[in-house]
Amino acid sequence: MISTNGFVSFVNTNFSKYFTSTGDDQLGITTELNGSGTHLIIKVSGKFDYNLQKKFKESYELQKQNTTSDCQMLVSKYTIDLTNVNYLDSSALGMLLSLRTFSNHQDCVKIIGAQPSIRELLELSGFDRLFTID
Repeated sequence: MISTNGFVSFVNTNFSKYFTSTGDDQLGITTELNGSGTHLIIKVSGKFDYNLQKKFKESYELQKQNTTSDCQMLVSKYTIDLTNVNYLDSSALGMLLSLRTFSNHQDCVKIIGAQPSIRELLELSGFDRLFTID
């Protein structure tokens, strides 16, 4: 684990298995959890498509397993960092909707760093009404 700016990075633990190399593109998901365990940042790289479905879901569901004994979720805020995403398809949109449903809060999922073409796709799909997009 690496701690920077109050966040814990799981890149060097079991989350590192989410990096797959396919040609020149690197696909991957990394997560950072702040020190109090209430804010999870999910960083997606490369193509955000069906191939990342299982990994994306595991990235936030694994946090639920690390909660208190009464199964109360500690994470209350999610940030999806799309800075390094160069492709997004309809399955990625579905994954974002699944996270929104999982979180049980309308305004606790934020999308950041979307390239102009990715942001345009999100807006055309109406995601700017469902998520905060910065």
